[in-house]
Amino acid sequence: MNGIDVRLPIGTVVFVAMLGFPATPEAGPAWQANQPAWHQTALPDGVTPEMIAQGETLFAEVNCTICHGAGAKGQPGMTGDLTDGEWSNVEGGTYQSLIGVITSGLTADKTGGMPMAAKGGQSLTDEQVQALAAYLWSVNQTDG
Repeated sequence: MNGIDVRLPIGTVVFVAMLGFPATPEAGPAWQANQPAWHQTALPDGVTPEMIAQGETLFAEVNCTICHGAGAKGQPGMTGDLTDGEWSNVEGGTYQSLIGVITSGLTADKTGGMPMAAKGGQSLTDEQVQALAAYLWSVNQTDG
C-alpha cells in the first residue's frame, strides 16, 4: 500500500485500548456513573444479576404492574413507590423479607386497604418468587 507501513506495535494498540477502561471498577467513576444503585451494593447471598433481570421480566409478565405500577413506582390510590427506599411491610428491606412478603401476601390492614394475595395471586415457583424478590430488592437500593 503505497510503501508506507501503518502497522502499530501491539503494545501501543493495547495501551490505547486500555485508556478507555479503568483497571478496576473502583478506578474510575465512569464505570459507576450510569449504573443502578444496586451495582454499588453487595448482592444478597444467592442473588445474581441474572435473577434480577428475570425478576424484572416477571414483574411485568405476571401483572405485578397492575397494582405496583411500571418499574414498581406505585399506582396512585393503590400502592406506594417500591423504589423509594422505604417499605413498611418488609422488615429491614431485606431480600429474605421480600421473599416472605411475596410468598405470604399482605392483609388489607397492612397495605392500607387493598390486600396483596400470596404470590400476587399467581402460580409462581420458588425460583420465580426469588427472582421477583431480587428485582424488588434491586430497585429499592437508593443512591442515598
